[in-house]
Amino acid sequence: DSVFEQRFEDVALRLVKGETLRLRDRMGSAVSARCVANKASFALAMRLAQKTMPEFLTTAGGSKRDRISGVDGNLFRDVVIEDDALVAQLRSLPEAAQRNTPIHIHGAVGTGKEVIGRLAHAASRRDGELFRVDARLLDGPSAEKMLFGDVGGQDSLLVKAATGTLLIDEVANLPLTVQAVLTRVIDAGEFHHPADGKLYKVSPLLVTLSTDSAVINENLLSALKYRIEGFVVSLPALRDRSDLGQIALRMARSMRKDVQFAHGVAARLLQYDWPGNLHELRSVVSRAVMAAEGTVIHTHDFDAILPMVARNDHPGTAC
Repeated sequence: DSVFEQRFEDVALRLVKGETLRLRDRMGSAVSARCVANKASFALAMRLAQKTMPEFLTTAGGSKRDRISGVDGNLFRDVVIEDDALVAQLRSLPEAAQRNTPIHIHGAVGTGKEVIGRLAHAASRRDGELFRVDARLLDGPSAEKMLFGDVGGQDSLLVKAATGTLLIDEVANLPLTVQAVLTRVIDAGEFHHPADGKLYKVSPLLVTLSTDSAVINENLLSALKYRIEGFVVSLPALRDRSDLGQIALRMARSMRKDVQFAHGVAARLLQYDWPGNLHELRSVVSRAVMAAEGTVIHTHDFDAILPMVARNDHPGTAC
């Protein structure tokens, strides 16, 4: 327990089930582990586990992100998701992605919308690639050309992503003509090319992102809005996440593997409101890592960067 991020009992009980685990130690290194035994040995071990720790069979042990149903344990290895409310939201994400349910992810700038979108693509197990488009950068003609392609349609993103995922950032900025075609794609898995009327059969996993609810309600066709919200994830602001300290430590260790946080650092980070969310946290952590003397980052390393102000807590905020 003093070496790895998981309890030994949880690791052992998962190995009993025949899983191949990727374990990460507290220094940031990783190792893969698998229990080698015959079927009879596994069956005996499972019976013993049922008697000694029956709750394991329902909670599955490990970290909270490992308990998101239908997910390969490696899917979330590079992100920290230990906030209970967020885990509850993401628990059915893999099933939604595998059923090709349109997924809409909403949250403020820097809350990790695209990261969750890419995790949805990974969880979908689709053969094709993920294609991303930022609707804010497109006007009417360029949006139609990118989504539908020229006459012939082979350079169309909808065709390229037919067996993969189409991720559309700030979806409400799409022109109405494109919105109407996307509605048809969701309903029937097909679209007629606006230029020549040719029919294309496509069924990409559609993942859409948005920042401003007012823009969604004002600019998005109601028919499309209700369809893209087949599965909705509302990402919390960083200040409202209970795993803020763990996120910061993971960021620090991605920059320097042997770094550690001194006592009080997590509490110090919770005193700040983080208007820039994860983007701002990464910048601040990077500066603290560079400024720290040795491998331990202390509260004074952050004091030199963050303003000494109390959090502007809101009702219901989880600290």
